[in-house]
Amino acid sequence: AEWAIEISQPRRALPEGVRRGRKTIYRDSSILVMALIQVAWQMSYEDVMDYLRSHTATATAIGFEQGRVIGVSQYWQRRRALGIFPFWLFFLALAWQLIRCGIIYGQDVILDATTQQGWFQGDDEAAWSFPKPGKGSVWGYKVHTLLCRHSQLPMMFLVTSANRQESLFAIPLLTLAVAFYGLSF
Repeated sequence: AEWAIEISQPRRALPEGVRRGRKTIYRDSSILVMALIQVAWQMSYEDVMDYLRSHTATATAIGFEQGRVIGVSQYWQRRRALGIFPFWLFFLALAWQLIRCGIIYGQDVILDATTQQGWFQGDDEAAWSFPKPGKGSVWGYKVHTLLCRHSQLPMMFLVTSANRQESLFAIPLLTLAVAFYGLSF
């Protein structure tokens, strides 16, 4: 998490997390790991706060001060301000480790895409998906994923607006996998 934040730091400037009275600064890597826990365990914002408040050892391991966990509204703002780049870098590091361990082979791959609904109608990067028969259109994003067929684990992904066709990203995803992981297909 520290590495992903350091690499993405020059791209953006996040506001410092502060609390009235005693100044408390929450590290970006703590926000990143907290968001990963929230998504992996399918928790709401309030649930992840409650979990970390009741499990102080986990909160300390993530990087929060003893007995102090970020508030819901500040966590939401800081998580949104991080953007996707640190999460993508963290994902690449995890996938690289799985390739090194021999869990992901990367010899036989599958291209998949899924549409994710956006949170805000005013989001400039989101778009309407093209409606499919029997389904309505969705305002949001499309996640294009390159999967290892052997392990059924993702190796690479790109996020675009929801109106992008999957086949356009087959070659860029394969190229990124070869460049980042040194794979040969």
